[in-house]
Amino acid sequence: MVNINSSDDILMSIRNNSDLGEQVKSVCANINFLKEKSAFKSLVIAPVSNLEASANLIVSLAVSLASSGQKVLLVDGDLHAKRVSQLFGLQSSVHGIAELSAGTPEEANLFIVPESGIPNLDVVPAGTSGLDGLTNIDVLSTFIEQQEKKYDIILIDAPAAIDNVDTMIWANIVGQLLLIIQKKKTLKRDVKATLHKISLTNAKVIGAVFSNEA
Repeated sequence: MVNINSSDDILMSIRNNSDLGEQVKSVCANINFLKEKSAFKSLVIAPVSNLEASANLIVSLAVSLASSGQKVLLVDGDLHAKRVSQLFGLQSSVHGIAELSAGTPEEANLFIVPESGIPNLDVVPAGTSGLDGLTNIDVLSTFIEQQEKKYDIILIDAPAAIDNVDTMIWANIVGQLLLIIQKKKTLKRDVKATLHKISLTNAKVIGAVFSNEA
């Protein structure tokens, strides 16, 4: 992975990968349609298992939506992998979700990195705390509610849904989840188990992205 310095970097990467470019264009169109139809402003994006690579896709979606003029908040909700934070070079020094989870909603703005080289796109890193998982769910819920008043859409990168409770926590907070499935690698039983877990929450799966990325 390389750090993203500007929207040009990742947009060039998308253009150079026709499959990714078409996929991002299609997913963005569907997100916009469903967002208007169902009136939601936040979306959790999570791989079914650790086989899938989700960070590049979610960052591509965020940049594409921001480039279309929407104000986007991208949240690194994976406290362990910190994939989005790594892409933006924020993994080692900037506080974020971990600290917010242990703090108060009034401190929320301290953890938002404004326009990290990309106009209309703000980022909340995973943070530097060594928390094993999300805590203080009420604070996180309040944070999302507050930010929905400021942004057109909030995208949350979550860990593998099959075996991480944090993904179900994010799903309960937000209510909508988009799954990433790796073609020819994701096991059908894992997809089935993941859908069952989600059915026990307050969230609904709005769709799935079938990724070729290894």
